[in-house]
Amino acid sequence: MNIYALIASLPTLSLDTPPAISGEKFLQACESGLSAEDSAAARALLNGVPPPESACRGFIGRWRDVDTQIRNAVAVRRATKLGLDASAWVRPTQGCAVWLRDGVEDAFQEKDPLDREKAIDRLRWQALEELQGVDPMTRDAVFAYAAKLALVSKWHRYSETQGSEKLAALTNVPITLD
Repeated sequence: MNIYALIASLPTLSLDTPPAISGEKFLQACESGLSAEDSAAARALLNGVPPPESACRGFIGRWRDVDTQIRNAVAVRRATKLGLDASAWVRPTQGCAVWLRDGVEDAFQEKDPLDREKAIDRLRWQALEELQGVDPMTRDAVFAYAAKLALVSKWHRYSETQGSEKLAALTNVPITLD
């Protein structure tokens, strides 16, 4: 399989619907359609681990920088709300995209923490769309797909039942009066 067949075989992703491909199936396709180094980079993006250092140039380096900018904006927003200095949590970046900072600020207008986190992930999604470029048949598109699949998979691992059970376990503490 080549990169064109790989990309053509990938189902469309959306944050609002479960992924139509598993992470393992995606990685198997990457192994047959990409070089070993690019396949390892896609695996790292999907699993949220640091990619091989040689892969950190180009798309992956830009994605790490954008994600750091988003994380920094979140840290600043949370620290400001608590009256703290955010410098301990802010990491160095190469870029400074005002639209990312504004997007985080918009996300923090959400009252519900879950909606806020989803808005931040939508911002990440938008950044990935921009980073992959206009040519849909490049390895950057595969790398963006890996990061998007990680986001979609994260959101569809959550369930209301599991959340309710965890909340009950945390709040169901017996109180004894002596």
